[in-house]
Amino acid sequence: MLPKENRLPAHKIKQVLDLGRWLKSQPLSLVALEDKKARETKIAVIVPTKIEKRAIARNRLRRQIREILRKKTFHLKKGKEIIVMVNPGAVKKSSKKLEEAIEELLKKGGLIG
Repeated sequence: MLPKENRLPAHKIKQVLDLGRWLKSQPLSLVALEDKKARETKIAVIVPTKIEKRAIARNRLRRQIREILRKKTFHLKKGKEIIVMVNPGAVKKSSKKLEEAIEELLKKGGLIG
């Protein structure tokens, strides 16, 4: 689980989705927005019902992605708001493949520093 200071509040999600920079790869999409006031990077994970109908599978995928991001929070640049969205096909990917996809998106977006 992500520490509380690294969780993006629900009321900020729409703002990040509307104003943020979108980065896409096959199993995941990432939206990033800079927040000059924030001292920590804030992260949210979205797994739509359209991707997987069963809540058990959505929650499992959400937990896997959060754990990967939790390990990487020390390497992320400060003052960013990040949303990771799951695309079709991510349900069948292994944790290793998801980690590689997240690493690729973070590098592509210049979020690792």
